[in-house]
Amino acid sequence: MADPEHPGPTTAPAGSAMAGVLVLLVAVGTLVYAIVAQVLDAPLEPARTFMRWQALWNDGYYGVKYNFAVTWISTLVATGGPLLLVGLTHAAIESARQRPAFPADWRALAWRHATRAARWRLALGLTGVALLFGAVCIADASLLTPVGFLAQLALVVWPFTVIAGPVLVLDELLPERVLIGPITALERSPRGQSEEFHVKLAGTCFAVPEALWLALAATDTIAVRVSGGFDRVRAVAVRP
Repeated sequence: MADPEHPGPTTAPAGSAMAGVLVLLVAVGTLVYAIVAQVLDAPLEPARTFMRWQALWNDGYYGVKYNFAVTWISTLVATGGPLLLVGLTHAAIESARQRPAFPADWRALAWRHATRAARWRLALGLTGVALLFGAVCIADASLLTPVGFLAQLALVVWPFTVIAGPVLVLDELLPERVLIGPITALERSPRGQSEEFHVKLAGTCFAVPEALWLALAATDTIAVRVSGGFDRVRAVAVRP
């Protein structure tokens, strides 16, 4: 059982079901829009703009399937991205209301992981690259004609970088949460030529590096501090 002074997170199956339905609606809705947007005599945005950019980068031609793909990806990210940000923020605020303090007198475990400064550089770097590419395309897409093939590849991943940067920034800004309790499982599973390592605590499963996983025992009671957005492990301490 979890420590009564430090209860674990409560589950919300109804909320999870609603989130699943919302994700499905967004995916199907944007898929239908992407199809309709380019089959009309007067294509809708952003399909029309993507057609024009491709024509500049590909000797006056555009690919129907490619244009559908980038239109769907863009509308999916533009619709689902803000919902993701709102959902992460709401969940972090709700969990912060009952957040226990991280025990300072427990034995802290050390392992090699990205520093806060490195995470900020990655988040701001992705945001900057996405804004720069978008600004160039909107201002004068013909500037990228000499590297048209690369520009078309970049256009596919551009929507993801547009949302990835802000999501990583939000993950750093949201209040961290702390879980305390006995380990319920230590798991390792193959992933290609490598392995994944997980720790289960208070009904929550965390991905951890191998060095940290090896430092834990199934009988340990631990405290885990994780990021407010994606539950990335930031600190672990073991009760003496």
